[in-house]
Amino acid sequence: RVAASMEKQYLYEQLQKQERELSLLNRIASVVASSLDMREVFDKFCRELTSVIPLDFAGVALVDGDKVKFQALFGEVAAQDLAEMSHSVQGTATEWVVKHRRPTYQSDLQAATTYWPDTHYVREGIRSLVHLPLVVRDQVIGTLLVASREPQRYHEEDLRLLEQVARQVATPVENTMLYTRAEQRGRID
Repeated sequence: RVAASMEKQYLYEQLQKQERELSLLNRIASVVASSLDMREVFDKFCRELTSVIPLDFAGVALVDGDKVKFQALFGEVAAQDLAEMSHSVQGTATEWVVKHRRPTYQSDLQAATTYWPDTHYVREGIRSLVHLPLVVRDQVIGTLLVASREPQRYHEEDLRLLEQVARQVATPVENTMLYTRAEQRGRID
């Protein structure tokens, strides 16, 4: 009876967790469809995401040829020196994610840095950093970054959920960027 009761409690907790995750994905879908203003959408998106996954920083880094540029940032930690410029994709986690088409998780940047931008993140106080591919029409257009000031902050369940979130937001991110480019061209013309 005790074992059955414990199993029942475990299954109930798992069901509640799945319900929270599905609710999050539904709310995120609503947020990303609500506007074509990338910064506004990303801010709302991150606020929803923090209800399930703790983060101190998040960003969208889009690849354009051999360059990468942050298009949206969230959080107190913003790696401002990287955010203000377009920089080479070479030697970055974004390059690795684009090449391998899967996420990479750096559990403690202070203990070990792998890519050249890591030193910037460490200066900002970031310890855990996840880079997730944004895939549209079978092409990686960039990465979703999620970070924490705590080392080893993200676990396998968090990473699985973040992968679902990245898949869900990739197309709206691209649509927003296409809209922004069209709007800029319209102003120039």
